[in-house]
Amino acid sequence: MEAQILAGGILLGGIYAIAALGLGLVWGVMSVVNVAHGDLLIFMAYMTWVMVSVQGVPPFIAMLILIPAGFIVGVLLYRILVRHLINRTDVELMSLVLFFGLSAILYGVSAYFWGEDFRSMQIPLPTFELFGVALPGTRLAAFLIGCGLVLALTWFFRKAYWGKAIRAVSQSREAARALGIDPDRVSEVAFGIALAYAGVAGALIAMTSPLSPSLGVVYAGRSFAVVVLGGLGNPVGTLVGGLVLGITESLSSLWITFALSPAVAFVLLIGVLIFRPQGLFKPLRQR
Repeated sequence: MEAQILAGGILLGGIYAIAALGLGLVWGVMSVVNVAHGDLLIFMAYMTWVMVSVQGVPPFIAMLILIPAGFIVGVLLYRILVRHLINRTDVELMSLVLFFGLSAILYGVSAYFWGEDFRSMQIPLPTFELFGVALPGTRLAAFLIGCGLVLALTWFFRKAYWGKAIRAVSQSREAARALGIDPDRVSEVAFGIALAYAGVAGALIAMTSPLSPSLGVVYAGRSFAVVVLGGLGNPVGTLVGGLVLGITESLSSLWITFALSPAVAFVLLIGVLIFRPQGLFKPLRQR
């Protein structure tokens, strides 16, 4: 039984990690605190549900559609809303207020169109068995996709021009501009990538769990916990943070009631902030 719970925690942690990647990228590069991240994930998940359950689009094709769609939405959000905050000294506070409003709007739109009742969709993937442990096909696929995207983002930061530019801007926008890098353009691309990752995460959430607008705040809390635990903007740290959170939540269900297991995320968050505020891994931005 413990092995099954541990395996479930690992697979759940992979979903938490991909859900938190976009949040960590935006926060690490631009100091923008996107508290609407959870509601964006759930909105993307509902878009997946509409494409799959209403339009008949295959689920993984729907996920691929959400990647460019999420990127475009991210670029537009940056140009329309975020760009005006970047150069302010109180960018974190003002972005908190801005995205709190956006969160309320997204929640209201989701509740209006799809209601508060849970909705789910059936994905025809088999359950695999490894050493006597059952691995649901959808959760295993989500975990593998999450690991692949973490590796892709790590390579992007280290090898690609735009990845190196994002790292440079995260350290100092002025120094990056002196080197011929346009910080606004780089931040725009970073925000687009963050929302593209949110599109993938939303699709995976739709494939692996029932949907309700109220889940936005749940995923927002877990995403913040994962980002702080792993190190702000560090992809590998985000994956490790997600795994730690998923495993801890699952194992804690052996000793506490299921209703209290979500509190584990915030207990971990408080503990990290007290004993290792920089996270388990080196943050993208060195303060």
